[in-house]
Amino acid sequence: LTERYQRPETDEVIAVCTRKTKLYTIEHCLPWGCEMFNSLFGRRSSDPAQPHDFGVLPTAFSDCIQWARNLFDQIFTREISDLLLEHPPNSVDAEGELFWKSPARAPHVIEFDSTKHTEFILSAATLRAAMFGIRTESGPVPVLTEFDKDRDDHAKFVELCGNLKADAFEIPRVSFSEARRIVGRIIPAMITTTSIVAGIQLLEMMKVLLLRRTLS
Repeated sequence: LTERYQRPETDEVIAVCTRKTKLYTIEHCLPWGCEMFNSLFGRRSSDPAQPHDFGVLPTAFSDCIQWARNLFDQIFTREISDLLLEHPPNSVDAEGELFWKSPARAPHVIEFDSTKHTEFILSAATLRAAMFGIRTESGPVPVLTEFDKDRDDHAKFVELCGNLKADAFEIPRVSFSEARRIVGRIIPAMITTTSIVAGIQLLEMMKVLLLRRTLS
């Protein structure tokens, strides 16, 4: 995908075209975290074939904990391992240039560590519980909605997810408040881009309809 954004020195809105492979700033990692949120929690589904459902639907909070643990292994261990198998650190592209050419760098696999990664597990499990209306150990969970940067539980997941991705690519982490500030600049750009594309599609459809009317 084409990359249109750079690490900004101001508070201007970040225009986002997220790259899935070569991430080298936190502004790449946090949009990826937003995409993960929307993919995992943005729309309720009872289809076990959905990505990252692992074929099991939860009936208790313990199921959500196990799902979150599987999710961690999938996105931070196996998927990164598969990426490195496809593009090893010293591999070259079709033009003969290093695939991981600066400023990009090859990632490393993140192995689960209960002393470091429990917060991510609890965050993901709680959102999963909300998705299926399951009570957590601390009581009822809020109703899950589309991503809302002003909701702490939503922003926290994106911050944890983005920072773990940053760890894999040796990108400096950011605080929760900084992550929320960055995401606040990302979301308006995503909405604006979507609106523009939808408007263009509508104009093209009107052209086709007018042409058909003229020919008839």
